[in-house]
Amino acid sequence: MEVPEAAPAAAAGVEAEGMSGGKGSWYVLEHTFIVLDKELIGGEFAPGNPHTEAMVGDVNIYMNDPDDMQLAEIEIMIAEHKSRGKGIGQEVILLMMAFAVEKYGIATFRAKISESNMASLKLFRKLGFKDASYSAVFKEVTLEVPADELQLRFPLTVGDW
Repeated sequence: MEVPEAAPAAAAGVEAEGMSGGKGSWYVLEHTFIVLDKELIGGEFAPGNPHTEAMVGDVNIYMNDPDDMQLAEIEIMIAEHKSRGKGIGQEVILLMMAFAVEKYGIATFRAKISESNMASLKLFRKLGFKDASYSAVFKEVTLEVPADELQLRFPLTVGDW
């Protein structure tokens, strides 16, 4: 199995979380984007400035299937209630997926969402994710979408975020 090279931290708040593994184990590659709410930025936006006053959540991808490194699990959290319902989640999910397709050639995205999280289920289904399975034990819906069915913009530039 060929393991993709970890990406360096990028200007858009992308942080390479790391790779784990070793002899006899498999690799997990993950990336996190820290989500900012533009309305909470004090002063002007400056790339490289962490703008901690505007941090409202994160979006993550994990390439953790050793048999299919073109499959990425994606998750999002908008922790600040005042920043929910503004389209931020949709924007950062699309940005993360475009990044993953461009950087790693991801072909399929998967999201695992609690059956009670109706807002997230609605958002991912709106983006084109389809129900793939259900876990009664975890009360969790697994949704998937092929990357070629998404409306992603390339190349990614500073203006995109």
